[in-house]
Amino acid sequence: MKFLFLIQARLTSTRLPRKIFACIGNRPLLVHIPERLNQLRNIPYSWKIISPHGERTEILNSLKKYNITEENTGEGDARDVLSRYLKNSTHLDDADYIIRLTADNPFLVWDILQKNLESVMLRKPDYSYPYGLPLGMGYEIIRAGALRNIDRLALENYHREHVTVYFREKTQDFRIDVFPIVAEKNRSIRLTIDEPRDLSMARKVYNHFNAMNLPFFSHSQVMDLFRENPDFFRENRTVYQKAATESQKSQTGDMETARPQVLLFALWGKAASGESHGLGHLYRMREVKKILKSMGIPSLLLNYSRRGNFSGTRKPMSHFPKAKIIILDARDGAFPEFPHPVFRIALDNRGEGRKTADYLWDSLPHFSMDKKQFRKSLRRALLPASLFLYCPHASQSVIHEAETTPPPETAFLYPPEKKTTPEELLQRMEKSPAIYTHFGQTMLAGVYLGKKILLHSPSPYHKKLGQEFIRQLSSTKIPEKYLDGRGMERFCRFIQRLAEK
Repeated sequence: MKFLFLIQARLTSTRLPRKIFACIGNRPLLVHIPERLNQLRNIPYSWKIISPHGERTEILNSLKKYNITEENTGEGDARDVLSRYLKNSTHLDDADYIIRLTADNPFLVWDILQKNLESVMLRKPDYSYPYGLPLGMGYEIIRAGALRNIDRLALENYHREHVTVYFREKTQDFRIDVFPIVAEKNRSIRLTIDEPRDLSMARKVYNHFNAMNLPFFSHSQVMDLFRENPDFFRENRTVYQKAATESQKSQTGDMETARPQVLLFALWGKAASGESHGLGHLYRMREVKKILKSMGIPSLLLNYSRRGNFSGTRKPMSHFPKAKIIILDARDGAFPEFPHPVFRIALDNRGEGRKTADYLWDSLPHFSMDKKQFRKSLRRALLPASLFLYCPHASQSVIHEAETTPPPETAFLYPPEKKTTPEELLQRMEKSPAIYTHFGQTMLAGVYLGKKILLHSPSPYHKKLGQEFIRQLSSTKIPEKYLDGRGMERFCRFIQRLAEK
């Protein structure tokens, strides 16, 4: 399997002409991308700058001293960018991959890309990309055979100009891996370059990290800077970002204001009983919301637990006339009354919601399950999609009860003592030899990662669940066959099919 990075570049940008030659540090903007690709390890790749007809020679002559050669440059139709991609990738087999990059995004997030490419080598999707990165740090990975297949279809002009829009419009026709990257207020960070203010910001960010001897700074380092000093990124925050196409804009709309098709009710905080709940429900519904948004399905996340009812909005349910699906992520909750017919999905629910649901989705094993239902629950486990960025395949885990045994100092303790992001949780879990946790999502993620699990119980109910899980898992042959980590993908595809009815 080979990887070819195609870097779209042009000299005729209307807002900032010839920006690809503008310097960041002491090197042109376009040169930063190949330098960042050099940070990849054990990935068989090549790269090529592809420009419209008539621009290749000037790009080559201007950048020769930076080791840009004829082999690293190509050209093609200015409008039909799809044909430009295919023309410059004829040497690839159908099973090889093209990674789409653009010259106005010099700060490629190579650390996440490394893990994404490792995942692609194992999972072999048609299309993969991270979702939720700051604007200007992303990429798209496309299987060459899939790109050639859509070229044979009767496409609209905008499909040919924007290359990957068809994959996003027809997600049900392809095997797609979306990796939601959880980070705070990424829309406040703009690292793409369209206008002079963007170029000024890019130079400011680069100079900041370069002074710390970090010229190839990572996504996590950018987020650390944002948390410490959010005003650092204020300069270009109001620059207008064009939608890829008017068609795409009309399909997806503004997801923050569009009337939602899906209402997500998740349990977190304190219920009316005073019982305190963790953040597992919140985190997994946030991830579902992000994946649905990437599919063009507007959704709204609401808190179920405060005062024991539905909150997060003061609007009555009649305010959501386009809602087609309600997802209730609460162990003992009941669905709200709704003024029109909707699909009700009860997620891991064992209370009133289970009785009135149209569909049940058990993603956590339960002691009332037989062996077949247990294996099905493993396939439906809602593990974070970004888990593949840390461990792309399942492996055997060892689980022990730890009621009286203190956790070793090297173990990852869940819940953590201080507030942390889901992304940081995954990173810490991946680096830890053992995970000290109770029955739930974190336990399943640890099993998927092949970690030693030390299982304690915050309640008799959790203890019973944990003991039955250990028994069922130990009697299941090749458990990693079932806990394959694709449950989140299966769940979102299921929602998508319902939304299309």
